[in-house]
Amino acid sequence: MRNINFLKLLLFSVFITSFGCSSKIEDQVQTLSTEEQEKIAKQQEYAKQLFIDASLMDVEGKYAEAILDYQEALRLDPSAGIYYAIAKDYLRLKKLLPALENSKKSVDLESKNTEYLTLLGTIYTMSRNTDSAEVVFKKIIDIDSTDITALVNLAQLYESEQPLKSLNAYKKILEITGPEWNVLLKIAELNERLNKVDETISTVEELLELNPSNVQLQKLLIESYLMNKKYDKALSLVNDAIEIFPDDINLIELKGNALVKMEKWEDGAQEYKKIISKKNMPFSTKMRIGTAFYSEALQDSALIPYAEDVLIQVDKDSSDWQINAFLGELANKKGDDSLTLFYFRKAISLAELNSDLRIRLGQILFENAEYENSVIEMKKAVAKFPRNHVINLILGLSLSQESNHEEA
Repeated sequence: MRNINFLKLLLFSVFITSFGCSSKIEDQVQTLSTEEQEKIAKQQEYAKQLFIDASLMDVEGKYAEAILDYQEALRLDPSAGIYYAIAKDYLRLKKLLPALENSKKSVDLESKNTEYLTLLGTIYTMSRNTDSAEVVFKKIIDIDSTDITALVNLAQLYESEQPLKSLNAYKKILEITGPEWNVLLKIAELNERLNKVDETISTVEELLELNPSNVQLQKLLIESYLMNKKYDKALSLVNDAIEIFPDDINLIELKGNALVKMEKWEDGAQEYKKIISKKNMPFSTKMRIGTAFYSEALQDSALIPYAEDVLIQVDKDSSDWQINAFLGELANKKGDDSLTLFYFRKAISLAELNSDLRIRLGQILFENAEYENSVIEMKKAVAKFPRNHVINLILGLSLSQESNHEEA
């Protein structure tokens, strides 16, 4: 009960702020008769109660019911605050048109209220009316040049089509807030798009001089060094950071990335294996790393041992058909027929309904003149997929090569 009473008291104070009557209206009330003034006072008192009741419904998430009480309060005692409250509830209900209508009315009554303007700009943004949203957020900044919310909204509006304007907005935010990871990250991304990575590096280096222990800034600088192909600097900085934060997964991956970029594949693979060996690491992360090494190994046979090392580590913790298929492809690339057959058989056992795996194995065996094994594997495949044209074709060709023309 105490909590409810306190909440009502709090909402009443919000109501007083939202409902403030203009001096013009007060003057008009004073010219009325005592009876009329009493009637208006009762209406205002009832409107206050409706507003408080509606606000309590908002707390409970009953937005549609709250709107009805707000609308009744509005009829009795119109104010910008009630229009604003109605607009917010319509927005919560994803009804953009009535939200926009009520938001406009709140701004019409109080054109310099930045809270009301922010809601209007947000509704315009959600309605994809970016031009109007831009006008509103610029107006807020004209009223208060340090309004971070307006600057962020403006920067986000500019990001896709006007990256330079977006960059300038984010720089303005940085001037007000000081080092902020998300803002710095946006600046780095925009500088990359605008080929201004050196500017990001310079900015973050200066920030790190002021706050050398900030690991987030260190990560951003390492990423910037990597983007700008300053691999030695990246490796030096990441080694320093890892001494303090040896278990930081992001730092370990950045070190692995730096080593790989420097073509130190064996050392890079060891760093990535540290990540893969973590029991709580999502399989998607392990798969991403394994796939990256596999793709590089397909382009350069010299990298096959490192790719195999990484993929085998992934397979230890979470046996997956695709990892085994990758290992089979790499074994085939280096000419190890028995290992190729081993890994593809394992992949097939993990994904028995995947006909493409069986087809790929048949192709490899046929191309390598392993006709006997091709016949064995394709007969198994035909038993599983009797109407698959490609599987039957590979079986027929393999039988022909074995001079078994009648069965072919």
